Amino acid sequence: MGFFDIFRKKPRIAPDELVINVMERSLDINGHYIEMPCNIKALYDVLGYPRRFDGQAGNVNLTWDKLGVYCYVNQRMEVYCLAVKAHPDEIPAGFDPKRFFVGQLNICGEQWELALSLGDDLEIGRERSVGSLSLFGAYTDFENGDKNGHHGAYNGIEIQFHRN
Repeated sequence: MGFFDIFRKKPRIAPDELVINVMERSLDINGHYIEMPCNIKALYDVLGYPRRFDGQAGNVNLTWDKLGVYCYVNQRMEVYCLAVKAHPDEIPAGFDPKRFFVGQLNICGEQWELALSLGDDLEIGRERSVGSLSLFGAYTDFENGDKNGHHGAYNGIEIQFHRN
């Protein structure tokens, strides 16, 4: 983000009004259609500018704290993973949103928790492939066997977009 970018008008989406519909190769965020993977500027146009956190191995994590949303971008600034923080008690990493996601997230027409519950049960969470997407949700307390799949049972969900 350059110096003059701080003066740009940022879109204002209330956290509880944020609706993200994830399709196999695209996102619909509050009526804004974005082909995936996309350049990060497409998300800036809809969500405003995030708080930046540099990751490892040339990848960058970008976080929208108030919305409970974060994403991963590669060296070409292409978004390849979108994620939401779904549980307020999640142990925070440096790039985690300060608030948890309270909007709506749908994966290929299914509410995200239902979509994820149809995936494979792993020791630390659930994983599911849907077309060119990979979904992963870590259990809130996988060390104590919290695998019930009910609301609040996941720290969040990561949606990885693959090129075909």
